[in-house]
Amino acid sequence: MSLFEKQHTLGYWGPVTSSVDWCEENYKYSFYIAEFWNTLSSFAMIVLGLLGILVHHRTLGWRLACGYFMIMVVGVGSVLFHGTLQYKHQMWDEIPMVWTASYMLWVLLQDNGYEPLRYGIGISLYCALATFVTSQYQGSTQFYLFQAS
Repeated sequence: MSLFEKQHTLGYWGPVTSSVDWCEENYKYSFYIAEFWNTLSSFAMIVLGLLGILVHHRTLGWRLACGYFMIMVVGVGSVLFHGTLQYKHQMWDEIPMVWTASYMLWVLLQDNGYEPLRYGIGISLYCALATFVTSQYQGSTQFYLFQAS
């Protein structure tokens, strides 16, 4: 196999450095996009998050508009991750998922009468711990720690 053929098989971003490589065949449709269909479908989070902000920002308030924005951030991270399969971009996918889920939990707790400060501090500490654990481990350990989170 020539060097050109090997680089083409690897794709533009080089060898996979993420802790997980999903079931889609890498670089099948584009030399520049590792997982074409996962990348394409991730744009839906960006579009739907933007639509949520535009349509509902006046009726649902700033807290849910912020939640929609965070979903957009997850979408951007997901596009980066599935497009490259690089570990640093995997963190832009996974860590915002933890933050968004935690933020929405805080919103739901606050809306149901729970004390926002106490639970906000607890959720923030959890986010800090989950961010540290998710970003400091690699391989299958990292993947399982993220999934548990």
